[in-house]
Amino acid sequence: MSLDEYVDYSGDPSRRMIRDETLGVVARYVLLVRGYLEKLNPKERFIIYSKYLAEFPWGTRKIADELGMRTTQQANVVLKRALRKLRNMFNSDGLGDPFEI
Repeated sequence: MSLDEYVDYSGDPSRRMIRDETLGVVARYVLLVRGYLEKLNPKERFIIYSKYLAEFPWGTRKIADELGMRTTQQANVVLKRALRKLRNMFNSDGLGDPFEI
């Protein structure tokens, strides 16, 4: 579904402008996150994608098995390292902590 299916923009140029600005901001963040993910090593990127970005996220056991790790603890160590790196990238760009709610 697109944003247009949720909000009626017909006849209101200011609403369309806000929508376009919002989509622009979202697109910039998507590109930024893609760039951050590219800075991770392949194992870290695989874990982040598999656990958080896949259509059907994997559990830690499946990720560990796929990477040939003996324990889920090994996968969790890599996951924590990857999340710390991503947090540092966001902070260094002045965007704050993406994991704070």
